[in-house]
Amino acid sequence: WRGGGGGGRGRGRGGRGRGGRSGRNSSNSHSRIGNANNNNVEADAAMIEEISVPLPPQGSATGTSKRRRNIRVAVQGCSHGSLDRIYATLQAREGPPIDLLLCCGDFQAIRNAADLNTMAVPQKFREIGTFWRYYSGQCRAPIPTIFIGGNHEASAYLQELFYGGWVAPNIYYLGAAGVVRFGGLRIGGLSGIYKSHDFCKGHYEAPPYDRGTLRSVYHVRNVEVYRMKCLGGASTTGTTDCRRPLDVFLSHDWPRGIEQHGDTAALMRKKPFFRQEIQQNNLGSAANEDVLNAIKPRLWFSAHLHVKFEATVHHIDADEKQGGVEKSSRARLNPSQVATAKEGTVADKEVARKDTRSSGERDEQTTTFVGLESSACSTERSNSDLTEQMTRFLSLDKCLPRRPHLQIVNISVRDDGSVDSGDADDSIDANDAIHRPLKIEYDVEWLAVLRRTHNLTQLTRSYVNVPNEAVVVTEEDIENVKARIIERHQHRPQKRGDARDDEAATSAMAIPENFCVTAPPHGSPGSDFAPNGGAMVGNPQTDELLDMLGLDHIVTVPHMPQILQPNDQPSHPPIVHLTQDDNEIDLDGDEGEIDEGGDQVDDNEIDLDDDDDDD
Repeated sequence: WRGGGGGGRGRGRGGRGRGGRSGRNSSNSHSRIGNANNNNVEADAAMIEEISVPLPPQGSATGTSKRRRNIRVAVQGCSHGSLDRIYATLQAREGPPIDLLLCCGDFQAIRNAADLNTMAVPQKFREIGTFWRYYSGQCRAPIPTIFIGGNHEASAYLQELFYGGWVAPNIYYLGAAGVVRFGGLRIGGLSGIYKSHDFCKGHYEAPPYDRGTLRSVYHVRNVEVYRMKCLGGASTTGTTDCRRPLDVFLSHDWPRGIEQHGDTAALMRKKPFFRQEIQQNNLGSAANEDVLNAIKPRLWFSAHLHVKFEATVHHIDADEKQGGVEKSSRARLNPSQVATAKEGTVADKEVARKDTRSSGERDEQTTTFVGLESSACSTERSNSDLTEQMTRFLSLDKCLPRRPHLQIVNISVRDDGSVDSGDADDSIDANDAIHRPLKIEYDVEWLAVLRRTHNLTQLTRSYVNVPNEAVVVTEEDIENVKARIIERHQHRPQKRGDARDDEAATSAMAIPENFCVTAPPHGSPGSDFAPNGGAMVGNPQTDELLDMLGLDHIVTVPHMPQILQPNDQPSHPPIVHLTQDDNEIDLDGDEGEIDEGGDQVDDNEIDLDDDDDDD
């Protein structure tokens, strides 16, 4: 990454993102997208960094096409319901248009006031935000948008779309875990945050939530992590494009230990309350660390901690033998060491992280890393070899003025849909008319994994055991999924211009734009009341996906439209909105945060996800 992990001037509270507070200006509607002050939006747009990240050829899976296009991807940290502001900031930036927006959690797809009661934030900080405008059809997302869930979400709505789906036209949720394709990129993600006491449990939560399930519903589970790890063999055994490694991975919380592979000292200067967790190797998610080691994506984007941070992870297999280099002499980054840009060497840090595991356990459970912060960092591997085995990590701030919450990444992609690192002279613009339209598409290997592991999804509060070995997805499994998708596509009414024979298979892979409203949008009759008494009402998109794959509902229910009667009573207490004091001085958007107990937040307290009472 260019820039070396800068940005993020505020104290941040370590990812304690207080719900929809950033959407407090949503009532001041403007004629253009964006409810924030135009000067602030333009200032934020000027702060956006743009980088180019060429990705390596994938061997025989890449094909032979030399024509290339550049996919311009905007990455957003925590959204906190400020969708208008995010789009307005991107539109205010000069330059070519953005092809795709990726949001790394705390998206807050709040449709109405009733949804506020399914979001784990103190009632004082609940705000409608601006998403409902896109849900209701008042606005349309100007950029295709893919997001994952965090720990401050409209959980009942997202649970309807457990396997992924459109939350609004042109805005796609990846589900509790999911993989899709866009313009040749394989994009995967895990929603939620990691809590060890819920990790091995089933998905027992269902609306209406109590105080406990309101929080546990967004905790990552071992079944979703296992499914992701089933994609890990693609990097070594894949011979087709559908099995190549993921290009982009999204998570809300960081992979555990990732801070050791960037400028850890600078991170602690900005967030000094991270010190203890860094020392104890508890900063981040153990589940995400496991996924990182298993699937080794090219790019990894996160949020949650409200700070911009960059790192480069260099993977070396535990049993790999380097030519001419003894195993004991590998460049290994110990927990107490980081690469420094000034010296270009590995130097001892002021913070030492203790690791009590044996060396055998470390080789088996973790990836060997080399921290790379500049070209001066020495390594005995060639640059091309490093590129083949690197994961570039980026975390961004939350959506507030003068905070680094957006970044643009240019990715070179071959015209045949596979990623390539070719020269810019051969590239062509993504919007050139000769290219087929960029659509969010199914990932057939992921759907094949889902079919093979669907029985692992359970409703129990007890522990769910997953196999020690990854499930083997055969070519027959993949062809079966393709046949199901194409058959469903053939029975779907075709849009004009999509029926050419040479594009039939491609258009079949595009996820159908079958969004539908399942609850009244904000401001419409009945929008203050939860339909069906607050119980899950299902979603036709989930029905269609499961039917196509031949799977049953387990954590979801078939869609049952509910009509709210005039004499229905509210299923929730009245919404209390926080009135803002115009004279308040708030330099970074975090001042004055109140904990659930009503106490002023202590800056020295370490509390990453507002789950104080989970334990």
